[in-house]
Amino acid sequence: MRNKYMSDEEAKPILQHSGLPVELTSDCIPSYLRNIPSARFYASGINNTGQSWIGIEAYRDASNHPEASSGFVLNQDLYSGFYGTSGYVITGPFYDMNHHWTAAIPQHLSNTPVIDTENITE
Repeated sequence: MRNKYMSDEEAKPILQHSGLPVELTSDCIPSYLRNIPSARFYASGINNTGQSWIGIEAYRDASNHPEASSGFVLNQDLYSGFYGTSGYVITGPFYDMNHHWTAAIPQHLSNTPVIDTENITE
């Protein structure tokens, strides 16, 4: 598993929501995740007394996988990151085998604010 890096600019829309989850769309999706096809991304992060942490959940379309015949049409990848000396260091994907194959995006994310480059506050 290689470390990935996220710029302050990419982290900004996540940290603006003070630990509450957001759905990332368009240019708000970190560059290292943009090549994942048919995926939705949810993230949250906090900046507390100089320590910043970010978590990202990626839900990918798995309808072409054998598990889809059992109703598991998505798979979930988890990413975790912290602020390092030159930006955010992101590690992942991690797999929780109890939740990696799933039938739907969890209910607690259903009313999550969607952010894109048009609704980032300065």
